Amino acid sequence: MLLRPQPGVLAVVPPNVAEKSARLLVSGKVTLPASHASEAVFVRVDNPHHPMPEIPETITQLRLRVIPRPDQGADVFLEGDTKDAASALQAADDVRAIFKRHNDWITSSVTHGLLDHVEVTTDGTVVHAHLAASREQIETLVSLVGDLLGVHPSSPTSTGAVPRPAGSK
Repeated sequence: MLLRPQPGVLAVVPPNVAEKSARLLVSGKVTLPASHASEAVFVRVDNPHHPMPEIPETITQLRLRVIPRPDQGADVFLEGDTKDAASALQAADDVRAIFKRHNDWITSSVTHGLLDHVEVTTDGTVVHAHLAASREQIETLVSLVGDLLGVHPSSPTSTGAVPRPAGSK
């Protein structure tokens, strides 16, 4: 279920906890820490292996942050919690393998090397991954996803036009 309890917040929760989550979110008891103010995107997924089977089962919570940079690029940070340092080391190896598997020469060429230099490290029980995306890489990715979805992104205009799927009014 998708819940949007307040501007800037979108929660995706399983249907069996939607009502409880909606009450909690609307009550204002869940607020983002001030540290999230500079983030364009913050996503937290509990039990990420369930919706994304490639993610190691040992990662119990995954957090993704996208932070815009002054050069119009962005830094993407992933953090994954595990139960112990040994699990984190193994999960880091698995995450490196995922990035490597998905970064064949075609992907690297098409995305202008977006996944070429992903750093994956650990700190105790936490797996960290970081990738830096240039403006060109972001524009390429947005264009590719737009083409896939039939949406043609455009620059903001003075009329405030919002990009819409092809064929829609």
